[in-house]
Amino acid sequence: MESLEGKLGRLTEQLTDKGVFKKYTEASANCKSLESKVACAESVLRTEVKETRSPITKHNGASDNGRITESDTITETEFGKGDTALYTGLGISEAEQRKLAGLPPVGTKLTSNQLREFRFLRSIKLSEADALRGALKVA
Repeated sequence: MESLEGKLGRLTEQLTDKGVFKKYTEASANCKSLESKVACAESVLRTEVKETRSPITKHNGASDNGRITESDTITETEFGKGDTALYTGLGISEAEQRKLAGLPPVGTKLTSNQLREFRFLRSIKLSEADALRGALKVA
């Protein structure tokens, strides 16, 4: 007959081999006696369920593959490169491209908060000059 210590040792090796030892430690947190720890290890080994399908991952569009970034130039992202080629083919100047992208005029240095404020002010149909004045007031 195998001792309880030997049985528990054998069961913990099986738990480790199957990769469910963490489940056992969580389940046996309140177990005080060797008998209860052995019973807990056996139940964890019996109730191990293997996944038959791969887990479903939730995709959040282009932001999941890292293409969307908040930048101050329109050529840093893949979408920006495509837009630049399109606008150049249509004969739209770089200043107009920046307006279409919601960016301030060339040479204007804005912090991220100021850029966010500038884009908001432009989205509520303020002129570019007024939006720039309003964005520069933000600290």
